Amino acid sequence: MTFHIPNRKSKKGITLLLVILITTSLMSIAMAVFNFVITELRISGELSDSFYAIQSADQGLEKMLYLDRVIGTRSESSVISDAISNGACYTTTITKSTVASTTITTIQSIGKYQCTAGSLRQSTRSLQTTYQ
Repeated sequence: MTFHIPNRKSKKGITLLLVILITTSLMSIAMAVFNFVITELRISGELSDSFYAIQSADQGLEKMLYLDRVIGTRSESSVISDAISNGACYTTTITKSTVASTTITTIQSIGKYQCTAGSLRQSTRSLQTTYQ
């Protein structure tokens, strides 16, 4: 006597289909977590680059304030640029204008981090002050 089980062939691929669906779901979750982690690491790296850029802009601003207020630059406009040993650099501009017999001095300092030529990732920050 032989036993015949109907519709046995239609159930053969269901295990493979379930494995593929579960694997696809797990891969999608893993890719989302990976993307999130990489984005957070990139942001944290840019924060330290930003700190170096603002620090170099501050250094340029302080140097120009010293040159103007202590040494006494008398020119209408002046620009200084310098590189710092940590890979940052700055460009600082001083502009003097006279309005109603009052001299108004504006200093703008632009700091950059990773100033090397060909750098793909460069952070730039700027500081400006105006005084009489």
